[in-house]
Amino acid sequence: MLAVLALVVALVQAAQIWAGTNQRRIFTLHSSGRSYWSIQSHQAVVEGVFILVVVMAAAGVSAATYGTTPAQTVFVLGPIIPLYLVGSVAAHRVAAGTVFAASLHRRA
Repeated sequence: MLAVLALVVALVQAAQIWAGTNQRRIFTLHSSGRSYWSIQSHQAVVEGVFILVVVMAAAGVSAATYGTTPAQTVFVLGPIIPLYLVGSVAAHRVAAGTVFAASLHRRA
């Protein structure tokens, strides 16, 4: 459970950092009519590739250290990728909306 909480905190922090770094870009693109998804899609792909590599490395370490079968590894690590991606997109959407509102109201 603690690992899931750490993953959620990492997701939120990554989204906040991305939104803070790209504040002007988010404001400009969203003001010109682009959706939050199209603004963050590149970041979502990058994070998707990253989590895929991490899960594959974790599967390799698990198989080498504990001798787990591929079926066990897929059963445990398989749900992490889609859950991470959904959480990442949601966190980036909320962070981008917050940054856009702050820019719109001149609070940033």
